Amino acid sequence: VCPNPFAAGTSLRVTLDRAADLRFEVFNLRGQKVRALEFSGLARGSHDLSWDGCDGSNRSVSPGIYLWRVQNGKTTEQGKMLKLTD
Repeated sequence: VCPNPFAAGTSLRVTLDRAADLRFEVFNLRGQKVRALEFSGLARGSHDLSWDGCDGSNRSVSPGIYLWRVQNGKTTEQGKMLKLTD
């Protein structure tokens, strides 16, 4: 679960039952993709997927509600997070 709310950055803890590649995506409330992060070759066990609170151009995103999605093959997890002022 993402620490919620957050200020500058946050991370999402995932636990894998086998090695996998993950895609962590962040969207604004309009459904526009803000950032996509790839995590390749993760071993079985727990991992923290970090997002620095920046968009794809490395600019800090505005405070507000963001949606996250993590994909692992056919499995998808999603949720909401709230960014506070930096």
